[in-house]
Amino acid sequence: MKSFREVFPEKKVFLAVIHAQSYFQVLRNVSVAQENGADGVFLISHGTLSDRELIRMYRTLRDERRGHSLPPFWMGLNCLGMGNEVFSGVPKDADGIWLDSLGVESSRPYQPEAQQVRRARGESGWEGLLFGGVAFKYQRQVRDSELAQVARRAAYFTDVLVTSGSATGVAPSVEKARIIKEGVGDFPSAIASGMTPENVWEYLPYADAFLVATGISSDFTALDPRKVRAFSQAMK
Repeated sequence: MKSFREVFPEKKVFLAVIHAQSYFQVLRNVSVAQENGADGVFLISHGTLSDRELIRMYRTLRDERRGHSLPPFWMGLNCLGMGNEVFSGVPKDADGIWLDSLGVESSRPYQPEAQQVRRARGESGWEGLLFGGVAFKYQRQVRDSELAQVARRAAYFTDVLVTSGSATGVAPSVEKARIIKEGVGDFPSAIASGMTPENVWEYLPYADAFLVATGISSDFTALDPRKVRAFSQAMK
């Protein structure tokens, strides 16, 4: 099992988020992301496809790319409706899984939901990178006074901590990102809402990865090549 820094050595990471609707729509967006500077993609479905359909699409896409000897490109999955069964449901070679919540909402020592995540992952044999949400949108908010300790607690259960603003397309405060990063130190952290080519520079000191959809899209299902390229350039 490789660590985040073994997969993405010595750099800030830009992962484009694709709202999957159909195979050719995903194929087109993956090409846009790869050709314009993204380091990888997450595929996610918001109801158009079932989680099982999304996984089948992922398998087909990986097989097609390998069959055509295309350059390697990191691809992960966010299966919103599957819960912990996602670990046994995804291909064993899936690069990443993103869970919106690890279930860590307080600094208490025992975290039963997160323990279940850890157990399910271990039993599945899956060895990709886990991106786990903490203080994430649409969940119970963590007070700033507890944020650093909650983040440290959550880090035990994932490979990358992912936080967000209060809603889709809304950036977290820079202070929130700073508190989390200072709380976990060198442990990888990521931001997954509200990032744009214009504001990412404010967050670069406080996150190792940026999961981006709204800020680089022309609409809900289509990445904009110019915005993807602009975000990649802003990261540098």
